Amino acid sequence: MQDASRSGRGSQFRGPQVLAGALVHRTFKAALVAMLFAIPLGVGAAIYSSEFAPARLREIIKPVIELLAAIPSVVLGFFALIVLASWLQNAFGLTYRLNALNAGLALGITVIPVVYTVAEDAMTAVPRSLRDAATALGPTPGRSRLPWCSGRAAWNRRRGGSRIRARHWRDDDRADGLGQCGHRLR
Repeated sequence: MQDASRSGRGSQFRGPQVLAGALVHRTFKAALVAMLFAIPLGVGAAIYSSEFAPARLREIIKPVIELLAAIPSVVLGFFALIVLASWLQNAFGLTYRLNALNAGLALGITVIPVVYTVAEDAMTAVPRSLRDAATALGPTPGRSRLPWCSGRAAWNRRRGGSRIRARHWRDDDRADGLGQCGHRLR
């Protein structure tokens, strides 16, 4: 009688077993690292380019970010696997090359253009009258524009943040002081 492990029947590879819960947990870890990396960079670049950058520099920043979005995810994954993993292991003394930090940074690089585009569209959708009113209150443009524009931009993002909706709000800023529905604006 043959041993079951030699016969081929009943013998299966018993490698490391990964449960679905562990996969979901690791996916969320990588996504958290990606968002912690991509959101500050994307929103910061959008605030700078929409509020503070000169027009000439803005014309350079926007296409570069859009070109970053054109890089295939397979290429970025290969870059993360070969270059980024080795660099992170050497720089931080990590035990394993493939970890949540490496995956999160690679995923964050792919997400930055999306975050930038949404935030920049929301920031530029703020009407000029709100920007001028905030500056007229007295503080420097950096201190006055940023809270007003970021608050209004957050409102635009919640409502869908499109330029079409911004045109609707510009109609409310008419010279006669009446809004779209005929109500008196303050």
